[in-house]
Amino acid sequence: MTILKATIKYSADLLHDFSVLRKVKRNQREIIKLSKSHGKTVHLDSNKLDCGNIEHYYHFVFDLLLPLSLIIDKVPRDTIFSIHNFGPLTKNLLIFFSDRIKITTVSKEDKKNILFGMNPTALRVLNFNFHRLVKTAFHNFKTLQNAIRKKVLLIERVAPDPYYLMNANNKGSGTSRRSIVNHQELKNMIQSEISAQYEFHNLVLEELTLEDQVQYFGSAALIIGQHGAGLANIVWMKNGSMVIEFGFNSNNHFQKISRSKKHKHYTYKNHREKHITIDIDDFRIWLTSNQQLKKFLKH
Repeated sequence: MTILKATIKYSADLLHDFSVLRKVKRNQREIIKLSKSHGKTVHLDSNKLDCGNIEHYYHFVFDLLLPLSLIIDKVPRDTIFSIHNFGPLTKNLLIFFSDRIKITTVSKEDKKNILFGMNPTALRVLNFNFHRLVKTAFHNFKTLQNAIRKKVLLIERVAPDPYYLMNANNKGSGTSRRSIVNHQELKNMIQSEISAQYEFHNLVLEELTLEDQVQYFGSAALIIGQHGAGLANIVWMKNGSMVIEFGFNSNNHFQKISRSKKHKHYTYKNHREKHITIDIDDFRIWLTSNQQLKKFLKH
């Protein structure tokens, strides 16, 4: 009976995935068709169906960059997509797609076309969809696709840009949401555990450009971080890399992305607390008791 229930639930999840995916693909076809029949400018608006706000990095990547990467090369070269200013990440959209995007204030008379997002928690995003996005990023930023995976990255959460505390529609980011209280102690321990053949980097993502992030994660073998938007960067990692997440009552965002990218994903539980103090000794034991992680770190 338990097996039957599990099978029914699994089938229902797949049907939901296919249903949402059909809507997303139909939406993309409609925008492509529109671009070929109505002028040179297509006004876009973000979608609210199962998605968050694109002013935050996770949704910026999966609900804007990802679907745009799947349609922008299928429309006439002179087609321009316009979108409203959505905060500090707006400049990254302009960098990513250069002359194909313009930021504008859309009037009430202008028809706004909803671009459906592709949040991996709302539908199953297959690896070939990610491949288009990553290929675009590597091409734009001249990242070598065959670069050796030699970096171990630890993400440090810091105070957010004031925009996210005062002006954002969905307020809060960085340490205003979650933090690792003894991050420095954790950093020292991880650095002491990894083999000399790897480069260890403690990253404050707020201090890096999007290009820097693509470069770092494109050559990373292992990324370690607390549940949060910064882990969206695992999409730039080469297939089959490793991810350690300090979990937090999540909807399996990064487990799902890792599954599609064939990454090995490990979760170190922290009792769903937002601001955590890692038990360093316990974490060291957890690392070394996992044979795959132990072998990776030391060899």
